[in-house]
Amino acid sequence: MSRLEYRLAAGVLRVLAALFRLLPRDDRRVVLASPRLPQLDGNLAYLHAAIQRLRPDLRCAVLAEPYAYDLRGKVAYLLRLVRAMYHVQTARLVVIDNAYLPVHVAPHRSSTTVVQVWHGVAGIKRVGLDTTRPPAEPERTFLHRYYDNVVCSSEAWRPAYARAFRTAPERVLALGAPRTDFFFDAAAVAKAAAGIRAAHPQLAGRRLVLYAPTFRGRGAAKRAAAGLDAARLRAALPADMVIALKTHPNLDRAATATAGFDLVFDPGLELNQIL
Repeated sequence: MSRLEYRLAAGVLRVLAALFRLLPRDDRRVVLASPRLPQLDGNLAYLHAAIQRLRPDLRCAVLAEPYAYDLRGKVAYLLRLVRAMYHVQTARLVVIDNAYLPVHVAPHRSSTTVVQVWHGVAGIKRVGLDTTRPPAEPERTFLHRYYDNVVCSSEAWRPAYARAFRTAPERVLALGAPRTDFFFDAAAVAKAAAGIRAAHPQLAGRRLVLYAPTFRGRGAAKRAAAGLDAARLRAALPADMVIALKTHPNLDRAATATAGFDLVFDPGLELNQIL
């Protein structure tokens, strides 16, 4: 997002935020929002399922709204953010799993709680404001503001999450990652494993070695992380192992080299299912 785009969008959204705060709060509405993919996945997907199962009295507003890079897409994205700002300013609870403009450009009312659950599980890489090279402007100014709480996977990661999401350490809660609940459900794990093996017969009787890389860069300049020589790895490991690739869901699948891998999973496949 350029400085001009940010200023225009932020200006419009701040005016709307002030107007929407005049409306009554909906005590039964929970917002689950992500700008990463066109559908919920990971932590938000597991939270959504749990809310539907345990709190059917609540209404979930699901806002899965990836950013677009062409002019038409940017205009459509801004219109979707207007709807998002309405929800952020009138909901009881807002849960996000990434940076989300309607949360960061203007404060929400004190009776609304905004929670960042992030989409990763732990400090596998440095993120947010804790990166080695801080984000450039305008992101450096507006990213990761106005959180009431940030959820992390363990006490060990609280300091890093406090830095990454510029939130006071006491507001970082080591509650665990919702998406890891899956691994404590033996029936769900067995079903997932059977499904993966049925879809990929070459896995029968063999061990799976999975490479699931992140990416480097931001926006339209995102690129696959480099450094793994898959062909060399394949040659070094025995034939009873299958070397598989799961590309990052935010990248064009053609952006990651596939040479040397025995199997390339669909990027849209939920990573938990493979794990």
